Amino acid sequence: MKTQISGHNHIANSEHIVTSQYINELCKDKPLMVIQTKCGMGKYKFNRVGESKGNLYIEFKLIHDNDFEDCEKISHYLGEFCYLSTKQYLYAYKHFANA
Repeated sequence: MKTQISGHNHIANSEHIVTSQYINELCKDKPLMVIQTKCGMGKYKFNRVGESKGNLYIEFKLIHDNDFEDCEKISHYLGEFCYLSTKQYLYAYKHFANA
């Protein structure tokens, strides 16, 4: 029974690595994202793919751009980074690709 469980974990870990690599390539291909926050609209640049509690997340860094007047407000209240789950990122990517 133990071998089945550890074998299953090995398969899950392999899929996790492939998913991480796929997301990383997508983010490198399209590193910029405009995100509407509760403090306004901000322009973000892909920083890295990470993992927390077994879940992947994508970290974006706020770009202080003169075209986006809410950057200082976003930075002050929300910080310099924005974190998206893989589902959130793929949803946004899909809508960006269709626009």
